[in-house]
Amino acid sequence: ADGQTKNGEARTIPLFPPLRAFLETHRANNPDATPDAKLLPILNAKTAITNACRRLGLPVFSHHKMRHYVATNAIEAGIPPHIVAGWLGHRDGGQLVCRVYGHLRAEASELFAQRVTWDAPANIVPLPVAVNQ
Repeated sequence: ADGQTKNGEARTIPLFPPLRAFLETHRANNPDATPDAKLLPILNAKTAITNACRRLGLPVFSHHKMRHYVATNAIEAGIPPHIVAGWLGHRDGGQLVCRVYGHLRAEASELFAQRVTWDAPANIVPLPVAVNQ
């Protein structure tokens, strides 16, 4: 960590497949780039995101909203909160992730509701018949 994180500690996240594809394409398109060269020639991420959103006709959003989007999608994809928490740099085992990022979009709620089964054979337990005495 370079001291820029809230807690000043390094974070390790997995190399997600879309990021791997981006990096491989970037390397192929920039064969002369040195290992310490910047991936993208920007001075300020906030300004770059704002300009990109405006050019694409999208609402302007921040890196924090992207972080929220990633966390929400990870939870909706079934990734355990403690794993998402580690990606975000939280050290509380996932409590904050559940509280802040754990809300579901209506589509996800409907999708998960379809997974619930009440009549599956494994859920049915025969009970003894009560006998009046």
